[in-house]
Amino acid sequence: MRQENFAKYILANPKNKKQAAQLTSSNSLCGDLFKLKINSKSKVVKIKNKFDYDVAELSEEKSKLIKLWTNKDLDVIALLSCVFYCEPQSKHSAEFLIIAYPKQQAQAYENFVSRVSEKLTRGSRPDICLDEFECKEIVKSNGAFKITKFLKAPELEKGTVILKNKQSFMEKIIEAGRQRKPGCYIASIFFFLFVIILIVLFIFNLR
Repeated sequence: MRQENFAKYILANPKNKKQAAQLTSSNSLCGDLFKLKINSKSKVVKIKNKFDYDVAELSEEKSKLIKLWTNKDLDVIALLSCVFYCEPQSKHSAEFLIIAYPKQQAQAYENFVSRVSEKLTRGSRPDICLDEFECKEIVKSNGAFKITKFLKAPELEKGTVILKNKQSFMEKIIEAGRQRKPGCYIASIFFFLFVIILIVLFIFNLR
């Protein structure tokens, strides 16, 4: 009997321009943890960023899967993997890694999700298979289960480009400031200024 995998990369679409703006802004970073808003009166599950703004919605089919996992008394979270833009359709979309895990082992899985988030931050797409074997290893290692397999970049339809699939340098600076990490924030600013000075000197020497 095939074991169910409780980790899936799923596409979601902004409902309107306001959601698309949040999705593409620095409020929504690759590797960030997103909340899934389930409403019993709605057929679709909404995805909210850490500032509690709606950024996208899942299809009815995928929403049924999320509701099924939730009904199994599992915690279900989403991590942003990629953001796309389709020029012919003038439409944004995003890929999220949806992960479900038992509430009883929340600490181990939160540790593991943190490791997954770090990979997504750097532009990698971990190949996660939360079957019985991996789940046991995650709990046994308290979330230190080593991630060794990665997926290729998603295939794109004609006219579609990847807007972001990792955290940029500027996004990391902004995030350091938000988290009030003065050391990282100041060091990043100095590095940024150093790069600008090097570029200016290079241009000046070309004259």
